[in-house]
Amino acid sequence: MLRLKSLYRLLILNKSYVNRFYLITGMLITGIVFKNVPVLSIIGSSIDSKTSSLLRNMAFCVILCRAGLSLDIDKLTKMKFKILKFSVIPCLVEAFVFALAAIFILKLSFEWALLMGFVLSGVSPSVVVPLMIQLQETGLGVAKNIPGFVIAASCIDNIIAITGHSLMIGIVFNQGEIWWTLIKCPFQVMIGILFGIILGVVRIDHRIEKSTLRFFLLFLMALIMSFLSKKFKLSGSAPLGILTMVIVAKLVWKKIDKFQLEKKYVDQDILIEEKIASNKQKIEKKFSTFWLIIFLPFLFSLIGNEIDFTKIDPTQIGLQLATFTIGLVFRTIAAFFSIYFIDDLNLKEKFFMSVSWIPKATVQAAISPIALDIAKNLELPTKIPLDILNIAVLSIIITAPLGALFINFMSKKLLIKEALIMIASIKPCLISSTNIIWIIFLSLKIQYCYEKLFLREITCHQLFSMIL
Repeated sequence: MLRLKSLYRLLILNKSYVNRFYLITGMLITGIVFKNVPVLSIIGSSIDSKTSSLLRNMAFCVILCRAGLSLDIDKLTKMKFKILKFSVIPCLVEAFVFALAAIFILKLSFEWALLMGFVLSGVSPSVVVPLMIQLQETGLGVAKNIPGFVIAASCIDNIIAITGHSLMIGIVFNQGEIWWTLIKCPFQVMIGILFGIILGVVRIDHRIEKSTLRFFLLFLMALIMSFLSKKFKLSGSAPLGILTMVIVAKLVWKKIDKFQLEKKYVDQDILIEEKIASNKQKIEKKFSTFWLIIFLPFLFSLIGNEIDFTKIDPTQIGLQLATFTIGLVFRTIAAFFSIYFIDDLNLKEKFFMSVSWIPKATVQAAISPIALDIAKNLELPTKIPLDILNIAVLSIIITAPLGALFINFMSKKLLIKEALIMIASIKPCLISSTNIIWIIFLSLKIQYCYEKLFLREITCHQLFSMIL
């Protein structure tokens, strides 16, 4: 328990946010070392591929839940198309420019090149968001809400990258008609809306009004959707369904909380809004703690453990780096011009915001192994999926620390510092070690039941009986 609290203080309460990004790089390098150093490779090679895939899938579900929870619908409505332009345009430009460059430099087909482009097009919230929070605390750019603008846009950017990747996964590994591949995404959106409504109005939530329950329900339903989508061969569009479910559940919970609080606090609209926001932020804090303490180390170390130097062609590293750099340069240019016509910002602030779009880490670590896992399961060639994983790791090692340093340095040179306003902070919610162990145990139990269902040893009715 003491070690858990120490790790919590280091990762969450530590104000030197840049140190966290060096931790991410260290986790990645640790996995690479345990895979490729002769003596230590015994440990790395002994990790079961199914266990590794399960843990990475669970980490991806946590990322999707955090993305859905952090998406502020009200702020998007107020900012109209400004945030959408700043998130959608750079993401799509980088994906398609990288794809065109990969076709000529890496000699890939358009489908594989665009898949690789969407893997690399997502900005890392684990790098950008803490740095933007640090800027808010120091008063840099707060007058024009630049940190809040970038945080909101990073969430949408991730959703675009994940959705594009999911669509390309379905096209690249298409086992049937192309029209069925194209309608999977809307189909999963409808399933996500249905699951979100059920999750929001589920009766148990009215009897136990705790953020812990909502946190658990979101994570459990995300895992179930992920596992069932694999069972019915809809895994390519599962992330979009999970994102939709989380967003719908969040909106339904907001309506329920408001209805219940209006009965308790009559004519106290400000207090009601504060309590609704507090309930939402408590769930976000639990997911953040769960991510930082458990799945962040698992995800990046397991990604590093997938890198095998014996299967890497040294002549391709320079070409991959050149292709990635071309996409990143065009992304920065597209980010600058997407906000160029916003009159409230000066040129220095626009340049800073475009540079803040450099870091890569979380999304790349989560989705880069998916193509490799599918190729292994279908017994298809793994050369290109391994190249996707290699270039994703290369992008993390280069841009995560470099982007963090750029943002820290340029924010002091390019942004105006405003007088600080004291804002009441919400006390971080720490999940107990008992709850963490219990949730992991239940998740592993779900995976075990899923494997039994896949092997047709149990029925769907028996599956849910075993879980519940």
